[in-house]
Amino acid sequence: MTTPIFRTRRLVGIDTEGYRVYVNVELRQESGQKTTITHEDIWNPVCASFTVESAHWCGACVDTLTPNLFRSLSVTPETLAIMAQLAAEWHLNTMKAGCIHQGQHNTSEWDTTPQRPMVPVPGFIGYAPGKLESHAAAWKRVANEKAPCPQGYVYGSCWLVKPLTGEAETAIRGLETLS
Repeated sequence: MTTPIFRTRRLVGIDTEGYRVYVNVELRQESGQKTTITHEDIWNPVCASFTVESAHWCGACVDTLTPNLFRSLSVTPETLAIMAQLAAEWHLNTMKAGCIHQGQHNTSEWDTTPQRPMVPVPGFIGYAPGKLESHAAAWKRVANEKAPCPQGYVYGSCWLVKPLTGEAETAIRGLETLS
């Protein structure tokens, strides 16, 4: 069971097709005992969730939070960058497949060489004119997801928690008032 503890919906701008783009941010308290990425027990962790939505797409597509994908911005480029950074670091922090020994990966550690030809597909998440549709391609991960864990954890065998820091929670709550 989860209990929402903070929600905000911010208009961030108008995309290249003229649609309003919003960022939805939620902090929610999960219930029960979980295991952290450092193999410690944690009770009732806080989960951060970021979604981006427009009239024709929605999802956890933080790669769309770049100024070049907007016709105009309702927030400063600096605020947009802060949103993208927080989302990349903390989105679904209670659903990590790897422990600290196996590494925590971000998008810069993905090999973005397509395994088959790609074409822009209108209507898919993250679509923008001239942008290739990354969600339809099969990517290879550069990092070694199956690195052995000295504690015996098998990669992907359960969801682990990257505990939300107080500094991160304050920054996420502050998104509501940033210009």
